[in-house]
Amino acid sequence: MLRRGFFCARSVVRMSSEKAPAVQKVATIDNQVTHTGQAFPEGDFRMNRYLGGKKKALSARWAIDMIAEEPVIMSTQRRHMCDGTYGGLNQAVGHPRVWINLDDGEIHDCSYCGLRYQMIKKEDK
Repeated sequence: MLRRGFFCARSVVRMSSEKAPAVQKVATIDNQVTHTGQAFPEGDFRMNRYLGGKKKALSARWAIDMIAEEPVIMSTQRRHMCDGTYGGLNQAVGHPRVWINLDDGEIHDCSYCGLRYQMIKKEDK
């Protein structure tokens, strides 16, 4: 029984004593560390996307620092609803309504957007 298929009678690999030409660097690659700690070692193939003058689109201001600058939102209620709008009309995309319990009077943050809330303590009479 004969097998039908493609086969090669000669070796595909070319045996030669010549060395392949070395790859030259075309441009310097921007290898800044991102907010997640992502940095590639020298010569990593994933850095090819930044060849030709392309740069990583990084912001010097990270989200955690920007949220820390926001003031604590004071509430008179025991529970406060957060939908990521900070009191505005446009709900943040992908942010569900979250109820935050403020009974103990301490500062609590939203687990989605990071906004911080605290209950105003009423003076005892």
